[in-house]
Amino acid sequence: MKEQTKEFLTKLAALMQEYEVEFEITESCHGYGGFSVDGLEIGVKNYIEEFDYWNTEYVELYGKNHNAKDVLELIEKETNK
Repeated sequence: MKEQTKEFLTKLAALMQEYEVEFEITESCHGYGGFSVDGLEIGVKNYIEEFDYWNTEYVELYGKNHNAKDVLELIEKETNK
């Protein structure tokens, strides 16, 4: 494994642990056992101090391929609701 790849994965794992994040690939089933990818669902645990309670918020990136631009667009879209 190249150093930059290892560094990225190490940082990603640390962020996932810090924010208790899960990634899930969502899919649809089509006739004759075929599947297609719908998107990437991201679940982030959030502590709601007012109620002393943990809740998981799920956001989804639709489609098969995702990059930083997609994540930034998702943030903008969800923030402007």
